[in-house]
Amino acid sequence: MKPIHLVLQPSRMLTVLLLSTSLAACLILLCMPVLSWLKALAILLISLATIWHVAKNALLLLSKSIIKLELTSEAEFFVTQRDGQKIKAEVLTTSFVAWYLVMLNLKLPSQQAGAACSAYAGYAEWRSFPTIARMATLGPSCFSAGRQLRLLPTLL
Repeated sequence: MKPIHLVLQPSRMLTVLLLSTSLAACLILLCMPVLSWLKALAILLISLATIWHVAKNALLLLSKSIIKLELTSEAEFFVTQRDGQKIKAEVLTTSFVAWYLVMLNLKLPSQQAGAACSAYAGYAEWRSFPTIARMATLGPSCFSAGRQLRLLPTLL
């Protein structure tokens, strides 16, 4: 298998999605019959979490932001963070794959929980998406067995 290198770029679409979701949560919270100081605290926490997620996942500004995905010829998957650290990761089967978006749920050795990484089709090479999608849906074992998976166009 030929190695694949995908360099991720900041995403306006993910920024808008995160901001609109945060705004909707704040508006719902404002309509609830809760004490004013509790509403203010919750809105502050939602805003801080949104700022952090936008900076890390959408704009790729933080040192722990994933900026590069690599799949080696030995079916090993690596992510490179903005600070230059290259980490071997496992792609979890809970990842989301569609023609317009690939949302990879990754398990990094240093974390108990999975990390999320998004790659929009507009920012990556289309030829690489079937391989990444295959890894996201079947896991790395699909490469070592030499199996070929025929994916539906809706998944790509």
